[in-house]
Amino acid sequence: MNTQHAPLFNLLGSYFPSWILCFASGVTATLLIHALFVRIRLVRQLWPLPVVYPALTCLITCGLWLLLFS
Repeated sequence: MNTQHAPLFNLLGSYFPSWILCFASGVTATLLIHALFVRIRLVRQLWPLPVVYPALTCLITCGLWLLLFS
């Protein structure tokens, strides 16, 4: 199987899809941004939160994937 053009990365001898790494990084970054929003009291201004945080996670995940694996 030729994995030269596939968006995979080698982790301890196993190949994983790159989106898993980007998604984990996106969730982590969103959690850090949420902590920042709480600290500067901006979370009160964000509405609706069930839309804001998944959209932020998606934005970071897709941005990382395009930046690192495009």
